[in-house]
Amino acid sequence: MIEKSLPINNGKEFQGKNKVVDFESDWFRGSVLFRIKNSNSLFEEDVCSNCKKKGNYFANKKRTFQVLIKGKFLKNNIKMSDCITGQSWDKPLSIFEDKKMQYLVNIGKSVAYRLSPQLTIKIPVPGEKDSETHLYSPLISTAQVIKVNTNTDEDQYFSTELGQTDHEEPHSTDPTSILHYILNNESNNHQNSNNSVQNQKLRKKMFNSIYANAHSPTPKYDDAKDVTFSTEHEYTFEFYQHMIDFDDFHIQLPFKKYPLSSVLNHQPLNVMAGFYSGEDLRYLW
Repeated sequence: MIEKSLPINNGKEFQGKNKVVDFESDWFRGSVLFRIKNSNSLFEEDVCSNCKKKGNYFANKKRTFQVLIKGKFLKNNIKMSDCITGQSWDKPLSIFEDKKMQYLVNIGKSVAYRLSPQLTIKIPVPGEKDSETHLYSPLISTAQVIKVNTNTDEDQYFSTELGQTDHEEPHSTDPTSILHYILNNESNNHQNSNNSVQNQKLRKKMFNSIYANAHSPTPKYDDAKDVTFSTEHEYTFEFYQHMIDFDDFHIQLPFKKYPLSSVLNHQPLNVMAGFYSGEDLRYLW
């Protein structure tokens, strides 16, 4: 078996030289682009080594990591309110040997719940039979940017233009906004903005409410909870974050940096999304 590294971009690639991976699961087909700040390039000839601002994706950005996923759902009836993204590990995390770490994790969980009200966290204690650990949140309210394209060619991959331009959250009445389909064009009743950040906040707030209602034992309304992804549309999901320093693989927690390798019990970070079919989690990617 030959192990190969995934092509990681560092944000300084020349136009048209971003490296992507085409992939296909039972439920989704598309392409993914990874960017990590200051990472080494597999193809030095494709990188502008002297670019500091112009031509450098990470210039003037706080983030240290970006993932772009673009593609099509392959099957109908996948409910948006059933889809999650996050992290999962088979082995328990190494946090119980350090009382300060446990304290900081509890603080982190409180902050995380405020930022993502629908977050579910499962951290088993040592000796617990089920050692799986996970942190899941709704896919639609977790992605930093989501765009919908209705003008697509059938059976194509999407790697040619992925990552060439910055992505902005569209206005909720725009056909490229996912809220346009969730709300059946009724979002004129909600406050909109030409500002991408404000549009992003609106999507997250509204879908957190939809997700909570859909998973409540006593839902208050039926609208939107059964909205599904279309196999006719192309979807782009952008994820990024700033808390992880990939130079030395540490995470910045309050007052201190912690090495992720030991915290995660030497398990990797995930780039994943899936949906629940009954009790079973089916992976989109």
